[in-house]
Amino acid sequence: MNDLVQIKVCIEEARRQMNENLLNEFFSKNKDMRDFDFTLKLDLKRCSIKELDDILTILYKSSSICHEDIIEMADETIYRIDLIGYDILSPVYNHFNVFVHKMYNALTKLNIVDKSNIIKDKYNEYIKRPIPDLPSPDTPKSETPPRIMQCVKKRFR
Repeated sequence: MNDLVQIKVCIEEARRQMNENLLNEFFSKNKDMRDFDFTLKLDLKRCSIKELDDILTILYKSSSICHEDIIEMADETIYRIDLIGYDILSPVYNHFNVFVHKMYNALTKLNIVDKSNIIKDKYNEYIKRPIPDLPSPDTPKSETPPRIMQCVKKRFR
């Protein structure tokens, strides 16, 4: 078993060196690219719920460097919860509700307590909507048959 671990470590080191060599060769030919910022910026405002869900899955399984992106996604989720408001229980938002629960669970597992508490509080605030003050309906009046008809019914039984 120890030999397998050593082999895997050697393979990973070889891959890392190959990647470094490829990057060095690329940058030696393209000196202008050395100062280029290769940071990936996600435009979360334009993403659909399905896309946000897929991105969250990828970021959650990635390294801890991606936690900042998950925090940005949590901010976008909080914004969307406020945008939807009390309509959050509408069947139109079922996928969003599932995503909110998935986001909350991911934040809790990553120990990002402040954002998970904000999401939980905002979500519960809109779930527990105030009951409107409606007048109670009138009790239906039962129409009793005339006294004569009641007596007739009893005779035929």
